[in-house]
Amino acid sequence: MVERIVPGTDPWDWMYPSHIARYQFALRWTQGKVVLDAACGVGYGSHFLARSASRVIGLDSAPDTVEFARVHFSAPNVSYHCADLTRPLTEFYANCDVVVSFETLEHLDRPEAFLDETTRVLRPSGLLLLSVPAAESGDNPFHKQSFSPDRLRQLLLPRFASVEFYCQQPAFPFWLRLARSGMRRWQRSQVCSSTAAPLTQRWKDPHHPWLQRLRHALKQLLIEQPGHWRFTVSLTADAHCWLCLCQRPS
Repeated sequence: MVERIVPGTDPWDWMYPSHIARYQFALRWTQGKVVLDAACGVGYGSHFLARSASRVIGLDSAPDTVEFARVHFSAPNVSYHCADLTRPLTEFYANCDVVVSFETLEHLDRPEAFLDETTRVLRPSGLLLLSVPAAESGDNPFHKQSFSPDRLRQLLLPRFASVEFYCQQPAFPFWLRLARSGMRRWQRSQVCSSTAAPLTQRWKDPHHPWLQRLRHALKQLLIEQPGHWRFTVSLTADAHCWLCLCQRPS
């Protein structure tokens, strides 16, 4: 089973803004570049980067997810491929300018193997931008790994010439943060149910019409936007996730 968000589902509405905010953050390094999006999911991030990148190669381990991306998030300068990210990636593209891989390492049995592969597909002085959840409680059934600042440093510093650490934090008011924190377990259960169903099947609301309207009004009040996130140079424990910008040796 793979953790993913799919257009037309409630998890998409709630989680897409924080996910696409990371791709927006990546734009400063990807414009005009050849970019490999490792663990691209259904392709929305690859498609977003393709607006300004010269070429984007999206890789994901799930065949149905890759097919969904080809149908719904295609572009002339984007290609999608099915791949095991811990095996050789140079068959898809060698000498990339940038590899982006958001919320990937925690899903892998061997994150070290994936990091070694990124150093092989990057050109000299190329960049890897990755993210991992910060300070996890360990109750996510999809995650095989958890990361601390010390473990990230141990993994990245020996492999790259330089590493910069950032955190993604909510920029919306405290009351909204508190209200949204109560949605996290529900989001996860909906991701599970959406994953089990076909990708094209929209989530159905079983409630009566007036409850649907009330639920929709609450969602519009609580739902975040991509601009509701800020990125700062730090590894604070209260972050939503940590991002690492790594430069391959020249």
